[in-house]
Amino acid sequence: MNLHKTTIESTTYQRWQEQQSKALKARLKAGELSSNEYARQVDTVMKGYLGRNGKRHLKACIIWDHDVRGLGLRITPRDVKTWVLSYRVRGVKHLMKLGRYGQPLMLDTARSRAKAELGDINRGIDPLEERKKAMEAEKQQWRVKRLVEEFKKEHVAKKATKTQKHYNQILDMYVVSCWGTRRAKDITDHDVELLRDSLSKKPYQANKTLAVVSRLMSYAEKRRVRPQRSNPCCGVKRIEIADAKAERDRRLTNDELARLGKALVKLEVDGRPRMNRGGEYRDRADGEERNDRDAAEAVRLLLFTGCRLNEILKLPWDKVTLEEGVIVVDGKTGLREVVLSAPAIEVLSRIPERGPFVFPGRAPRRPRNDDLKRAWEWLEAEAEIKHRRHDLRHTVGSTGGDANLALPMITSLLGHKQTKTTEGYVEVDTEPIKKAADTVAGEIAAALNGDSGGEVVNIDSRK
Repeated sequence: MNLHKTTIESTTYQRWQEQQSKALKARLKAGELSSNEYARQVDTVMKGYLGRNGKRHLKACIIWDHDVRGLGLRITPRDVKTWVLSYRVRGVKHLMKLGRYGQPLMLDTARSRAKAELGDINRGIDPLEERKKAMEAEKQQWRVKRLVEEFKKEHVAKKATKTQKHYNQILDMYVVSCWGTRRAKDITDHDVELLRDSLSKKPYQANKTLAVVSRLMSYAEKRRVRPQRSNPCCGVKRIEIADAKAERDRRLTNDELARLGKALVKLEVDGRPRMNRGGEYRDRADGEERNDRDAAEAVRLLLFTGCRLNEILKLPWDKVTLEEGVIVVDGKTGLREVVLSAPAIEVLSRIPERGPFVFPGRAPRRPRNDDLKRAWEWLEAEAEIKHRRHDLRHTVGSTGGDANLALPMITSLLGHKQTKTTEGYVEVDTEPIKKAADTVAGEIAAALNGDSGGEVVNIDSRK
């Protein structure tokens, strides 16, 4: 099949298959092919080749031009037509796209362009290499706004919905607004320090922004927009907020858990008070009573499973298998299976099924979406504690550490991808350490004072 102006429009992948089958049949009659070889080649042409995954794959065909050597029209199984040019440079064969078939790239134009490219090839110029250099040069001129757009498409879009919102907020509010019109390769560590310092009154936000910018610049290196190992965030220190972090990330103590347990019972039985618009307290309605009970059960599940808040609030019943003692949650790291403890199974078994979700919202067909904000504020006040809802997850990790569970086991329990993340969740309970220190120091103090007993004594006392 040769290329002609009158036949290109009517040329389809199916027609090519028919032409190939006829040619193979002619070769069979001429005795050039055996019957087995003929059957194999016809099968490949009509059904495609057998891939490694066991599926059939139709290979795109190329119809070569007889007038310009190397020029061809590639046709995919979906009849997408593209002009290609086959050539060799320094003994290496290349196949270069010239463009999609159609106006203005018709047969005559494609032949003219192919001849021009072949002229450069004869002079030792590789057009694919030149095209690659031009693309690299263009990337060097990328502005930060363009880089952020590509970063959102290729990196941020793969994240969980809540993480996407977090990334987009930082990129739009701080990165694009500050550096949008600047070239990405010109951003220095000094620029990053200025951005960090501008957020010094918001230390948590500053450190989160620094982390996102670091990932953005690593992506720029991957896309060769910036030179390798030129991330400007590497030498920039985060804002130290050790005291605030200790206050924010601390676990619930046993006394706090006991007070929280009493508050959860009160929330179920009596409920949190509601006010009318006039500021007067009123009795809770039936829907509000169920709402309070759901909030209490949700908090218990957070403590018994170590799941994230949205993983529990958006849990559908079809992902709950009480007989096997597992649930499948959809969180930041994707779908994962959570093995239920006996207390967690007990909680789920007493929750009535009122729709597709374990904790339905105001619309029965939708999950609860209030993040337990008001219920948790009431629980904090009632139990006299000051914690984030996420601290329940820290408590689960720290309790696992107290039980001498291996760090990989706690990582699996919390659904983390890396054990390094889990290390920030495991906080050591100092009370057992204090008792151990008292025991050891008591023995040493007794020996210093000449006593054989192991009672804890004041080493400053003298007989």
